[in-house]
Amino acid sequence: MKTFLFYLLLLAFLYWLYTKKVKQNRVKFIQNYPFPKTIFEKVKERYPHLSDKDIQLVERGLRDYFLIALYSKGEMVTMPSKVVDEAWHNFILFTKLYTNFCDKALGRFLHHIPPAAMESKSIEERGLKRAWELSCKIADMDPGYAYKLPLLFSIDSDLKIEDGLTYSLKTMQSKSKSKLSNSSSSCGSCSSCSSCSSCGGGCGGG
Repeated sequence: MKTFLFYLLLLAFLYWLYTKKVKQNRVKFIQNYPFPKTIFEKVKERYPHLSDKDIQLVERGLRDYFLIALYSKGEMVTMPSKVVDEAWHNFILFTKLYTNFCDKALGRFLHHIPPAAMESKSIEERGLKRAWELSCKIADMDPGYAYKLPLLFSIDSDLKIEDGLTYSLKTMQSKSKSKLSNSSSSCGSCSSCSSCSSCGGGCGGG
């Protein structure tokens, strides 16, 4: 019996080491992947005021989104940024490259889910909360006590994206500390908005 338990624990430990190594390799792959330049040229066409330095920030935001998708373990994460979402859309158009990227980076295909296709507003809101918590994780911050907005939540405002999404640090901290209800009439994620459909309404990846 003791021998059986020993081998069982050994197998569990080896499996843990394997999965840890796989995740480390995927993180490195995402961080170093050479995205097609066309992706960001199209972003520049959509938002012509962006400088080359701004575009580099968009690329970093896209990498961050794929990282939080990796850490989400298959759970849907809402895209917090319009400009990074534009880059994601353009990447998907490279269907073969995108499929291969997803396989190596995530071990699964990351589907693009527009807000209208989500089953309920609460699913979108939970996805936004998950995106906040994981974005804080990769920025090495406590989600409930973050001292600034992570890149994906600040980039639209920082780059003055006309149709971008803006967030309140205080509201997102509070959202992270609270449990979300199954129904919601207001997302409460933005610093100001006229309706729930115009705030926190990014696409989802699942």
